[in-house]
Amino acid sequence: MKLSKEELMKRHDILCEKYILIKDFVSNLGVPENYREDLIQEIFVAAYINIHKLNDMDRLNAWLYRISYRKMILFGKAHRVRFEKEISYPDYYGESGIESEEDKYVWSAMDNCLTDEELCEMINSLKPPAPYIIKLRFEMGFNLKEISDLLDMKYNTVKTIERRAFKRLKVMIEERGYRKHDGKEAQ
Repeated sequence: MKLSKEELMKRHDILCEKYILIKDFVSNLGVPENYREDLIQEIFVAAYINIHKLNDMDRLNAWLYRISYRKMILFGKAHRVRFEKEISYPDYYGESGIESEEDKYVWSAMDNCLTDEELCEMINSLKPPAPYIIKLRFEMGFNLKEISDLLDMKYNTVKTIERRAFKRLKVMIEERGYRKHDGKEAQ
């Protein structure tokens, strides 16, 4: 795509404003602190050089995430670094798409009854692409529309996969012996 010099400069300015977002991506992807600055710079330079290739600036965040993820994988291989991420799920009660009693039960069990290791194991055992959708949504903070763009899937497909993942997580939680008891979970 051929851009005017003004449009290219405008895109570069917008990208510079997104630098903090790149830092957040790298941090949330579990990159060890001593490697973060180098990786952030690699991602930013790659985005800066290729910003003219982005057709829709509304997809900038998803585009930056894809670059960040790919660069993180390549950086890890090149530097023989293993990135580990502890998954933490903030309180999303009441957020659109997560409103049912079933969802609240799952969230409560995640917050109060499960260790991070159990939670990671359960989420990673879901059929792909559900683990990616759950992680992008609740670890990285993307909304369903951004995830559908990022994964090149229809919005309703992503929403359905998320819904089914929560139902499956509820079953797995109950299989581990966690039950509702007077509005609270008990083991």
